[in-house]
Amino acid sequence: MTSFVPTSEKIDMEKLKLKEPILFYDEIHLYEDELADNGCALCTVKIRVMASGWFALLRFYLRVDHVLIRVPPTVWRDPNQVWPHLTLVKEVVEKLTLPS
Repeated sequence: MTSFVPTSEKIDMEKLKLKEPILFYDEIHLYEDELADNGCALCTVKIRVMASGWFALLRFYLRVDHVLIRVPPTVWRDPNQVWPHLTLVKEVVEKLTLPS
């Protein structure tokens, strides 16, 4: 049975920074909504396959207009640029266990 369990293990970011040839890469937009002109909601999945393994990233980005964000206006439109400017409020780390 597949399940998610809490863990203290994290992704090895240094391993992801290595210049290893990428055999396959794709990004899929699962969901996008303009929130009735009051912001933006975007859910994407990115997958990267290398000889040493694979990496998948699921990201949900939510922007609600008329809320104060202290970064330049051009930055808040791109989730890759806005996240370093945000304060971490809560972090949940879980591990997906698959049946053997």
